[in-house]
Amino acid sequence: MDPKKQRELLLLNEFRALVPYFPAGTVLATEAPDFLVESAERVLGIEILDYVRGEAADGSPVRKAEQDHDEVAEIARVAFEADGHCDVAVDFLWSDHGSLNRQTRREIGEATARLVRQHIPAGVYETRWLRWDDFEATPLCGLVHSISIMRMRQSSAWTCSDGGFVTATVPEIVRLIESKNMKVPSYRQRCQELWLVVVADGERISSNLDVTDDVLNTEFTSDFDSVLLYPRLEHTVHALPVRRAATRQHLGTLQL
Repeated sequence: MDPKKQRELLLLNEFRALVPYFPAGTVLATEAPDFLVESAERVLGIEILDYVRGEAADGSPVRKAEQDHDEVAEIARVAFEADGHCDVAVDFLWSDHGSLNRQTRREIGEATARLVRQHIPAGVYETRWLRWDDFEATPLCGLVHSISIMRMRQSSAWTCSDGGFVTATVPEIVRLIESKNMKVPSYRQRCQELWLVVVADGERISSNLDVTDDVLNTEFTSDFDSVLLYPRLEHTVHALPVRRAATRQHLGTLQL
C-alpha cells in the first residue's frame, strides 16, 4: 500500500472510531471513491478530502508560504551543517509577507545559517532568541519575526512555527464540496450511499480548522448523501446539514 493510501486508511480508522453509526462491514481500499464499506444492507462509498485553507484551482497561498518557509529552513540547515557546527534546534516565526522567489529563499536560508553560527548558546539546552533588530541589514529583515536557537546534546531540528486564522467560512466549505460533486456520478456506479469526509489534519496552520456555528447551521447543497468535517485535533466529527434535491439531512455533531 502506497504512503498516500496508508495515510487515508489511518484517517478513516480514526474517523470510524468517532462515528457511532459507521456501518459494520468489510472496508476496501479503492480509488474513486477512496474506500468502500461492504455490508449486507448496502455498499457505502467514502471519499476523503484534505482541508487546506484558501485552496483554489491554482493552490493555496497559505500552504505555498508554508512550503517556502520549510525550504528556507532546509537551506539554512544544510548551510549550517556544512561547516560541522554543533547540534541545534532552530525554529522560525515568520511575519506576514508576500511570496518568496527562489533566490530570496536561498538568500534568507544562507543568511540564517550565518546568524545561527554567530549566536549559538554556550550551554546544552540553553536558548538564544534573535529578533527584528538582529535582522537589520540582512535578507530576513521584515520577513522573519524571530528565531529561537537551542543548543542540543545530539540531533538537530530546523522548524517553522505558524500563526494565523483557523476559522472556516461557509464559502470555503461550499468550494470544497463543489470540487468533488462532479465526480459523484462515477462514484455511485460502485456504491449506493456516499459520504464526503473533509479532514483538517492540523499538522500546519493551513490544515487547522475551527468549525463555527455559522458553518454548522448552514444547509449545504451536495450530491453526496452526507458531508462530514473531521478537525483531527479536536477528536470530533461534525455532520453538516445537506440538501439533496428536496431532502434535508441534519445528522448533528459527534463528540468523542
